[in-house]
Amino acid sequence: MVLAMIPGSVADAQVVRNVEVRGAQFIPEDDIRRTCGAESGVEYSRWELLAIEDCLMSTGVFETVALSREGDTLVIDVQELDTRPGRIDASIAYVSQDGLTASLAYERYNLFDRTYGAFSLEYSKEIQRYSANLYRTEVFESGLDLGFELVGGRDDFDDRSFTHETIRAETYLAWPVTPTTRFEGASVFVTTGFMIWTLPPAPCWCANRPTAFRRPMSVWG
Repeated sequence: MVLAMIPGSVADAQVVRNVEVRGAQFIPEDDIRRTCGAESGVEYSRWELLAIEDCLMSTGVFETVALSREGDTLVIDVQELDTRPGRIDASIAYVSQDGLTASLAYERYNLFDRTYGAFSLEYSKEIQRYSANLYRTEVFESGLDLGFELVGGRDDFDDRSFTHETIRAETYLAWPVTPTTRFEGASVFVTTGFMIWTLPPAPCWCANRPTAFRRPMSVWG
């Protein structure tokens, strides 16, 4: 009875068989467990759990941290401060093949709910290229993810007698098997064309007709 009134005594301690992290989107769960010593198979008192909460809050990357017990499982419920990380890159560079080239790229996690979005642009006198990507996790409230990718461009080099244009659109479903492996099934549409110019003084041109095809495919990634 006396031991039960002593803060942090063995009387209120319980052995943790499992440590579960909830709410983490960008910080690895193992890092959250190990940073302040939350390990399975260890006996923790209520005061030691409060100390782990304070330790995690002191890292400066969480808005809230709450520890609770569910049977012999220790639950660490966190809310990260930055839930929509992203970046914008802009540059002007001289590329030996493309000449003076301007580039713009943007990406953001949680652009929409559970959706990663990105786009990029490249522009110079001889090349114009663009791409856009959207990737949504747990679409249809299932274990599958849905992605969309659009890539296109035009190459028109002074030292070549043709212009090349292409557009590729791809929609795919992804099944994450492990954190580092997923299975994808995709439907792809590609259109491409070449325009071939003759030398002056005959300003006529001839070109093969743009071809388009649609084909399903499966890839590991």
